[in-house]
Amino acid sequence: MNQNDFLLLSELLIQIRGIASDAAGLGHVSSLGRGQFNEKEALKAIYELADAAHNIPAALAGQARFLLDGERKRLVLVGEKYFGEQSTFKGFITP
Repeated sequence: MNQNDFLLLSELLIQIRGIASDAAGLGHVSSLGRGQFNEKEALKAIYELADAAHNIPAALAGQARFLLDGERKRLVLVGEKYFGEQSTFKGFITP
């Protein structure tokens, strides 16, 4: 089990909170900053990020561990799609 997987999930929640908060004007923002997500784009981004990472908790719990590498990579790709160079997810993946 990789400690970075837990940190990656924490970062995922921070970014999801920032996306939702940006769209709703609640004060938090994603790594892109304020004014980057409207309601529709926030829903799409949150869905894609959660979909990319939804197997990670089960894999960490010992179920479906073979999915872990693929899920990490998928989350990094979705993060790059929405955040580009400012994506914070790649830093949690160990080579």
